[in-house]
Amino acid sequence: MDGLVVRTRKPHENETDTIKSYSNRKDCWAVVCLAGCDGNLKFHYWATLPGSANDSFSWDVSPLKPMLDRKELNARFHIIGDEAFTNGEQLCTPWSGRAGVLSDDKDAYNYYLSYQRQCIERAFARLVGRWGILWRPLQVSTFLARSFSNFVGQLLIIMSQCSLEKW
Repeated sequence: MDGLVVRTRKPHENETDTIKSYSNRKDCWAVVCLAGCDGNLKFHYWATLPGSANDSFSWDVSPLKPMLDRKELNARFHIIGDEAFTNGEQLCTPWSGRAGVLSDDKDAYNYYLSYQRQCIERAFARLVGRWGILWRPLQVSTFLARSFSNFVGQLLIIMSQCSLEKW
């Protein structure tokens, strides 16, 4: 699970009441896409929020978090997040600290967890690399949550299908 910043143009006043909420910490106007994928780079979950939302906030307001809290995810599955997320029974996050300070067990855990997290990083890299429309700020009215979420969702679905076909 991780967040992807999708750059956009500055929203117009008639598109949102909270223009400033689309200002991202990476000095651009954006929408954040929080997504999760499996080891085959197939996306299974995504949600979009205004660009000022960080991964932690995005997770806290996502529909997936309450599902984990209610233990609705099959017990044999786990979600892997980075240090922006809070560790839980089925949400695995790294130990804070760095190599040399952490115990060998914790350092090894962080290493293998980082290795597994590479899936979402690779999935995002393939998504952006494949779809040139994401290489520069989107110049369309994407600030209606439903239409933007549908747009990003369709790209993720297409990429998931392509991952299954090894495209």
